[in-house]
Amino acid sequence: MSDESTMPPGSVIITPSQMYAEIRVMSGKVDHLASVIDPALSNLREDVAAVRTVQTDHESRLRSLDKRMWIAAILAAASGAGISQLLPFIGG
Repeated sequence: MSDESTMPPGSVIITPSQMYAEIRVMSGKVDHLASVIDPALSNLREDVAAVRTVQTDHESRLRSLDKRMWIAAILAAASGAGISQLLPFIGG
């Protein structure tokens, strides 16, 4: 190794054992974060699945309502046309 007197000012020496110790600390922190995040992600997946179910239900309801509205509009137009054709015969 070099002599400390030949090192530039402000230099540091990091030994392999210090590096290993820091990696072990970092590994512990990552493991802790994973143990916290995994349940949160599981809950989030369940919530997304529930929202998709509700969204599908809403879409089917809207399509049903839209279908009924078109049927009602067509029936109203047809009955209006039919009544306008019958008025001359009924009224004289």
